[in-house]
Amino acid sequence: MFIKSLLGPLLGLIGTIIIFFFGLPPQVSKDGTIGLILEQQDKVEAKKYKLYKKLGGLGILLIGLSFFIQIINYFIF
Repeated sequence: MFIKSLLGPLLGLIGTIIIFFFGLPPQVSKDGTIGLILEQQDKVEAKKYKLYKKLGGLGILLIGLSFFIQIINYFIF
């Protein structure tokens, strides 16, 4: 019973941490440099964007799943 009641909040916490770190691709550099776009593609940045997008979606999914588990736990158990 303890594991069932802990699973929802734990998934919510993990999802929130993932969203905190990977929620949106960074658009401002840490050291204050300004990037100039010259209509070229950087493959490393494209891969980084895809990773951030996937992990951000995973974080949102985990938060939603945690709410779902908590609702089920409240009504069934």
